Amino acid sequence: MVGLTYGQFSVLEILRHVLAFTGPADVDVVTWRLGADDAEHIGWLRDGERRIRSIRVVLGAGVEAARSRGERWVASLGELFSPAEVRVATVHAKWFTVRNAGWAVCCRSSMNVNRNKRWEQFDLDDDAAICAFFSGVVDDVFAGRARGLTVGTVDAREADLDVFGSIAHMGGSLRRGPRVRQNR
Repeated sequence: MVGLTYGQFSVLEILRHVLAFTGPADVDVVTWRLGADDAEHIGWLRDGERRIRSIRVVLGAGVEAARSRGERWVASLGELFSPAEVRVATVHAKWFTVRNAGWAVCCRSSMNVNRNKRWEQFDLDDDAAICAFFSGVVDDVFAGRARGLTVGTVDAREADLDVFGSIAHMGGSLRRGPRVRQNR
């Protein structure tokens, strides 16, 4: 399925409807930003409605700047998700996967989780290979980083700055292609 919205609904609402079809499932969410209300809604889908059996969230590296500005959504992450469920990476891509015995759904989108009053696009597939590809990227992020909110670099040999101030090392299992030099 391919679709457009002009703010009539958000990715979170797509996720909620997908979970209504699939039943309880394991969910990965990759997004540049996650608002406090959106994080709370995801927590409710997991803890209140029990639609999410397990969750992994990958957020964009801007979380560090948001934390330093005291933005509420960053503080809410620690209340809603365990350090084992959240990573921060240099990401602007947005997708989620929903997996259980009968379904392998992947949604790719231009939208962050929150609702925006602008044109946004999404693609939604129930396809095991597509879902495995995108979940595999999340697997790599989680396997190659220390627990908790960690801002990383593309080069796995370099140290990462932990959002809470300590230094962690990535460990080197991220898949990456050749470096591309951009002409500016």
